[in-house]
Amino acid sequence: MNIDDKAQAAPAIRSVAAGRGLDWITGGWALFLRAPGPWIVLTLLVFVISMICTVVPVLGNLLSPFVSAVLSGGALLAARNVQSTGTLQVADLFAIFPHPALKSVLIVAGIYVGLILVAAMVFAGITIGVGGMAMLAGAMAGDASATAGGLLGVAFAALVFLALMAPITAMYWFAIPAVLFQGAEPWSAMKQSLSACLANLVSMLVYGVLGLIAFSIAMIPFMLGLLIVVPVLFASWLLSYQDIFGVEPPITPTA
Repeated sequence: MNIDDKAQAAPAIRSVAAGRGLDWITGGWALFLRAPGPWIVLTLLVFVISMICTVVPVLGNLLSPFVSAVLSGGALLAARNVQSTGTLQVADLFAIFPHPALKSVLIVAGIYVGLILVAAMVFAGITIGVGGMAMLAGAMAGDASATAGGLLGVAFAALVFLALMAPITAMYWFAIPAVLFQGAEPWSAMKQSLSACLANLVSMLVYGVLGLIAFSIAMIPFMLGLLIVVPVLFASWLLSYQDIFGVEPPITPTA
């Protein structure tokens, strides 16, 4: 079932307590329990579609970030539907296609990919310009210290890349729900997302660590636990957006 979320003025970004990171995950679990069967089937579809993209040569890799963004948007709409009606249909995953924000979701994905490419070029530039040249000079001269210096240059490039990826990821995190549920423009949504993450560094860190632990445990055995953890995280993603952006309904769903 499709949810008609009309465009609205950008809500005020709130700074929430660190413990809300745990609340988002427990709230996501509650939303999962409302329709566990459809959630698992929906997650399987997400996995299958994503895997198809990875095995298609060249084109699959190019399309993968956009497919991922569209599937993520569909999962958010599905979670919103469960929250609103208490029911879930597998077809809710595809409610993103007639949604007016589909184009904005794709633009957000395009900007995200573009920013990653810029970060990758910076990494390559530092690696070649500092690390690579030093390693080459050391190898030619048989100077072990120069080679070590080159390795340090590569390590520095990696640190710079990670430092660039942190704000890029923060810009992406809430951008998709922002374009879906408040009708925000893509670039504006990404700036809002960055501001929201910066205002909630501790709660987002708690959420990220707990999500990573749950994800790691779900990998054992045979990754079957992902069929539960992934939809819980999808639902918690929606709840974190609603909480930080002050969007109704409240994050704790009614049983």
